[in-house]
Amino acid sequence: MNYILLVFITAFGLFYYDTFSWLVGSWINNEYYSHGFLVPIISGYIIWSLRKELATIEKKQSQTGLAIFAVGILLQGIGVLWTIRFISGISLL
Repeated sequence: MNYILLVFITAFGLFYYDTFSWLVGSWINNEYYSHGFLVPIISGYIIWSLRKELATIEKKQSQTGLAIFAVGILLQGIGVLWTIRFISGISLL
């Protein structure tokens, strides 16, 4: 299981490397987006603080999640193909 997670994280990092570079550059150089560094930290804290509640939720398989994932992959492909970094950023969500 840990190897699968490691492969997924590595593929994710390679797939989104240019997007992350663009986001960090925007956060550094544009004062309107300088709060971008706080978003992952605060999101991580919220998820960490809710970890017990999240662990007790009944997990069911859903095709909706797969459809959302597929749309994200499609948006990333379009963003990379047409060099539209904003779409690549949206596909991360």
